[in-house]
Amino acid sequence: MRTIESKSASVLLIFPPLSSKRSLRVTTCMPPQGVTGIAAVLEREGIRVRILDLNFAQQKGIPWRPLLRDALSDMRPAAVGITCTTPAVLNVLEIAADVKSMCPSSPVFAGGPHPSALPESLLRISRDIDAVVCGEGEYASLELIRRALDHAPFSDIPGVASRGEGEAIKSRPGEVIADLDELPFPARHLLPPLHEYYYAGHCYDRLPVTSIVTSRGCPQFCRFCSQAVFGHKYRARGASSVVSEIGYLKKKHGVRCVMFMDETFTADKRRVYDFCARMRKENLKVTWLCYAGINEVDDDMLRDMKGAGCFQVYYGIESGVQRLLDLMHKKIDVDRISAVVARTRAAGLEVRGQFMLNYFNETREDIQKTIAFARKLKLDYAEFSVFFPLPGSEVFSSLSAEGRISFSRPADFEVFQQGTSLFLDPIIVLGKAEKTELRGLVKKAYRDFYLRAGYILGRLLKIRSVQDIRKNLEGMAAFTAGLDRFYKEEA
Repeated sequence: MRTIESKSASVLLIFPPLSSKRSLRVTTCMPPQGVTGIAAVLEREGIRVRILDLNFAQQKGIPWRPLLRDALSDMRPAAVGITCTTPAVLNVLEIAADVKSMCPSSPVFAGGPHPSALPESLLRISRDIDAVVCGEGEYASLELIRRALDHAPFSDIPGVASRGEGEAIKSRPGEVIADLDELPFPARHLLPPLHEYYYAGHCYDRLPVTSIVTSRGCPQFCRFCSQAVFGHKYRARGASSVVSEIGYLKKKHGVRCVMFMDETFTADKRRVYDFCARMRKENLKVTWLCYAGINEVDDDMLRDMKGAGCFQVYYGIESGVQRLLDLMHKKIDVDRISAVVARTRAAGLEVRGQFMLNYFNETREDIQKTIAFARKLKLDYAEFSVFFPLPGSEVFSSLSAEGRISFSRPADFEVFQQGTSLFLDPIIVLGKAEKTELRGLVKKAYRDFYLRAGYILGRLLKIRSVQDIRKNLEGMAAFTAGLDRFYKEEA
């Protein structure tokens, strides 16, 4: 592979603010994964890279536009890449416009969930974005930057969509990266200090904490989920690579807890057992939590995970109504959910459950049943969200074909700039409950779950350290702040 001399190029990678208002500051601000992965590959090829985490700046109360303009003025980058999620599109358009205003000859490319799902749409919306990376970004971004430096066209790069002659937009599908172990560890050294990022109290059991991705692709085909970036082909790093990264994070950054951000950490049982054995052998004394599939775990695996430092498992339960689970294509049943949660608790692990309200044809009674089901499960933590059809999901495609939702104009994204929370506010109503009623049901779900005397007593009895007190206080503050925002908006 051709190496680019470090003095000949500089690239700016930007993680944009995820909202327009600091008032949406929530309990978690994690280091970005995509740009740090791309930066690591570029650095390996001798390219000078800078990462600008504007979401971190905004969440810290720092105005991000001056930071962007200072970076552009200082660097005059050869190319600029921007992560793009659906709620952040308007911010991405502003950033791209600023880049073109100050550095008109610098190519701007966007990547991430939104352009991977709707590449042509984003290119039509913004003339300031020259190309979009569809799917995994490491090697496509590398080749795109090489072409930019050579002033060559982008149209034949696999995994990249760009304008051809006139208004034509060309794209070729890219291939997934089969061997994830060939990728370097993320370039976290280009970010603010890791200890300055923060996580919700239920996402760690000790500090410092950070996040890691060890696999890509989800073998499930849930109708509400988008796999536009990584697809459904499951690929995983080897257990030795993962343990090595944890060891590096502990030595370099003092990390004592890791949050695995994989879609499902437990899809490959053999890898889970191998990882657990290596963690015990290395005796890193680093705890961890992960997302797991209801149909993937068993008693032996859960006990092995516990013995290797796991303290919490997060399940996407979604609903307590079997009819809705079937409509979602979850391929799980409520009895299995109950049994797996009980077994997870019996293994000595905390259990966190995710529930989704506002699915197709969901009635008020269905929502009440889901709330009651969450309480019955005796979860340690429950998260309730209002369903939003993500671009790239089967549900989004169906609604788009019916003309019920569209992201073809900048005005379509303005709803995200009004202080709206993507997963707490009903942007589109799909069930039987009205929009205002849905908001009330979300509040009821959180109140009914967390304000039970038995639940509160149980949390108090689990306090063993000052750290536990801090976690519970953080959780209480986040809970009350969220409800307060709901009430203020309705006043």
